[in-house]
Amino acid sequence: MKKISLIILLVAVSYSFGQRKSLVTDTPKDKYENVFYKKSGYNPTPTELEVDVAKVSFTISHDEIKSQPVYVISILGKSKDPKQNFTGFMYYPKTLEEFMYFKDGILNGAYSKIQLNDNRYKSGGKTYNIKSISLEY
Repeated sequence: MKKISLIILLVAVSYSFGQRKSLVTDTPKDKYENVFYKKSGYNPTPTELEVDVAKVSFTISHDEIKSQPVYVISILGKSKDPKQNFTGFMYYPKTLEEFMYFKDGILNGAYSKIQLNDNRYKSGGKTYNIKSISLEY
């Protein structure tokens, strides 16, 4: 009886580890295609580059000081063009509806293009940084 239960346990553990290995080998590159990063700053010609996405995370946390939730969408990866530098993009949606719109749109894969925009400009000696995400269907 002990031998049979030991064999069943060994088969179950082997099967579960076999399943885990096959799940780990799936790459997110197949999942997130047509992601572009557009940076326009002080130079007159904006730079647009295609991004290999390594990780997309959606986070909701709570700000104790302001007593309100903080929504974060983080897209990490690298540029397909080795001359250009891209490490990641963080966007802070203002409402839960906006957060859920982007979460559902990106995870469902119903988009034709994701555009990550990073605009920087100076006004009155102060630098402003405006980030946005647009999904094209």
